[in-house]
Amino acid sequence: MALFSFSRPKKELVLIIDIGSASVGAAVAVITPDRSSAPLIVASSRVQIPFQEHLKFDRLADLMLGALGTSINAVFAESKAKPGKTYCFLASPWYASQVRTSSVSKDKEFKITADVFESLVNDEVEKFKKNEAAGFDGLKGKMLLVEKEVMDVSLNGYHSENPLGSSAREFKLSLFLGVAPEEVTRRIEEKIRKIIPHTAISFHTFLFSFYNVISSVSGNKKDFLLADVGGEVTDIALVHGGKIHESVSFPLGKNFILRWGAEFSNRQIEEVHSLISLWSGGKLDSRAKARAKEIFSPIRREWLKAFHKSLERISGGIALPGKFLIAADGEVIRWFMESILEEEYGQYALSAGKFEVIPVDLSILSKYAFFGDTIERDIFLALEAIYAGRRLSV
Repeated sequence: MALFSFSRPKKELVLIIDIGSASVGAAVAVITPDRSSAPLIVASSRVQIPFQEHLKFDRLADLMLGALGTSINAVFAESKAKPGKTYCFLASPWYASQVRTSSVSKDKEFKITADVFESLVNDEVEKFKKNEAAGFDGLKGKMLLVEKEVMDVSLNGYHSENPLGSSAREFKLSLFLGVAPEEVTRRIEEKIRKIIPHTAISFHTFLFSFYNVISSVSGNKKDFLLADVGGEVTDIALVHGGKIHESVSFPLGKNFILRWGAEFSNRQIEEVHSLISLWSGGKLDSRAKARAKEIFSPIRREWLKAFHKSLERISGGIALPGKFLIAADGEVIRWFMESILEEEYGQYALSAGKFEVIPVDLSILSKYAFFGDTIERDIFLALEAIYAGRRLSV
């Protein structure tokens, strides 16, 4: 028997899937559950979901599933190994989320037991699932709980880290909940298992993983805003005191710009897409930029109206922080950043000052996730791989 025994950290191969409304990404990542090293992405692929001129949810679901199969097959063309675990991240509109608050109050003190805690959580989950069941166009049936995270617990109005076993007259908790239609998650799972039959699949919301990772890499910053601009939907979350205080969605994303731009300019979608990409990339001369502003200014005003209302909803009397982190496709992120900076009401009526808009890119995550030399860098897959590593180590 050897006097000393040295072992290398255990490594696991996992599949990361990012399901949005404009594209589907997939990656194979090497993760060490003890977090001794950052996730290494050894294969990645992103497939665009075909654009719909007139959006229909059931048709979008069919197109998404086609892109999902293509993206998974593409990563296994690069990496032959079959991951034992699959982490599937849903962006809007494939899920609904909300921060829910529930409480129990009595005249006399009562003990906070595990049963009391679980009963309060479960009641809130069932209410939320029932409320959201009618919110998905064309889909009926049960909702699957994909996210359940305790944001805050208080006893008699004071924050408590360990409430179990304590006594109080008032017990209050705040939950971040995410649900998805079971019909959608079932079809996603079936598509995955046709390619990888024996992988263990778990579903998560992109918004919570976004918050979780950014919170840990932003240093001492505990108050900030997050925006995830997808193809069809924009999600905004207010993080206050290090916790998600509120989140809201509105159905205007990248594809909204393309649809309205095509209508206003009498151009094809491909032409509008090229124009917005060139503008965002700063590649238009002064004359072309003036024409682009003519086309996109009314679209920006419409997007900002919805943005204003969303800021009002999430503020809830809390002054909005100045730091605003945004995740979006690289070709349009600059357009949305400029839009937020041009917005005045939220910055000066709801916030203490002008927003500092920060694009979430690989420079922010460079210490926390790595890519193989020839692998396409994808900010969304990198962020999700970091989160998956944390889930694996729990």
